[in-house]
Amino acid sequence: MSVRFLRRTAMTALVAGLLLSACGEDVSGAADGGVDLTGSWHLVSGRDADGSFDLTGRSVTLVVEGDAASGTSACNHYSGDLGIEGDSVRLSGMSGTEMACEPAVMDLERRYLDALVVVERAERSGDALSLSGRGRQLDFELDPPVEDAPLIDTPWLLESIVDGEAVSSALPGSELRLGGDGTLEAVTGCGTMTGRFEVAADAVAVTGLTTGPGRAGRCPAAEQEQHDQMLAVLRDGFTAQVEGDRLRLRSGQGSGLDLHAG
Repeated sequence: MSVRFLRRTAMTALVAGLLLSACGEDVSGAADGGVDLTGSWHLVSGRDADGSFDLTGRSVTLVVEGDAASGTSACNHYSGDLGIEGDSVRLSGMSGTEMACEPAVMDLERRYLDALVVVERAERSGDALSLSGRGRQLDFELDPPVEDAPLIDTPWLLESIVDGEAVSSALPGSELRLGGDGTLEAVTGCGTMTGRFEVAADAVAVTGLTTGPGRAGRCPAAEQEQHDQMLAVLRDGFTAQVEGDRLRLRSGQGSGLDLHAG
């Protein structure tokens, strides 16, 4: 797979809006009678005018929590605001990361996002959810709840970098570990970082942070920038929030890191 890192890119609009009319039998209902979309869903089948989606070995998800929706679209991550009025559901302000994958994966992503734009109907029966409209059909299954991974002594792999309203997909290979002995260790393609930390509520204070050499030779510009961004978040101190196998770090300077358990 060929991956391209776009540095400090503003999130690109992927979807302008999504309107779902909700009905069906055995539906889990929201308080106002609409379909309850809450949960983490994975796409099990999809169809449009070009036929069925090829989902082999690819992850397409929809996560709904409160007034927020997000997920993976085969290559990139997307997110947006969720509004519910009666039996209709509307997603607005949709945006996402920009990462280039192999052509087949990018084609699946395009077809999935195109379908999200035009679906008009939501039906839920237990752990099955169908979104359909204008010749498109998206069928999801509900994922079982994921137990929160421990913040301490879990290898956390860097997934994306947040800089204000901008989100960039991370290059692979950067990892963070907060040890039970109070030591912090991070590694990137350009070097290492070590220090000590203390946790108070969800705030993490880092002291004595030092850097060490990485591989021999000059570090590529994109990897060096990712290293510097990761260093800045850890150096400034941050809040840490674990949700299932995901970790969100946010500094007081408006930057942050999104990681997943390794």
